[in-house]
Amino acid sequence: MKITKLLIMPMVVASIVFAPSCTTNPGTVEAINSASFDRRNIIGIEISNLTTAQRAVTGFRREGVYISAVIPGHPASIAGVQPGDIILRINSSPVYNVSDALTIINDLEGGRKYPFEIYRSLGKHGLKHIIAHILVEKIQEQAIGRIS
Repeated sequence: MKITKLLIMPMVVASIVFAPSCTTNPGTVEAINSASFDRRNIIGIEISNLTTAQRAVTGFRREGVYISAVIPGHPASIAGVQPGDIILRINSSPVYNVSDALTIINDLEGGRKYPFEIYRSLGKHGLKHIIAHILVEKIQEQAIGRIS
């Protein structure tokens, strides 16, 4: 009886894993069979490319990345980073857009602190230059998306 259960279980798992690839409407099926485990670096911020409106409000005229949110308890928050700050450099590499920032952060070694050159708007009092030393954490996540 134990031998029968051992043979049936792999067949059931295999049919669940490969069932989505046989469907006729792939746009509505979870991509279970293409899910993979990925390791990536995080510091706990949400970023965007600088908009014209953000440049007007901050008075920042150079290239950089706008920090729209900082997650409490994560490394950037602990280092004193605030929403509205603008990242200019990460570990001496210039940051011109979100793609640059993500590439640089993901290329860093997890578990170490790196200097982030940041500008903070002080309203009518101009901009404040800050060097924040932020710990880069490496996490493992399972990426499951939709088939399109």
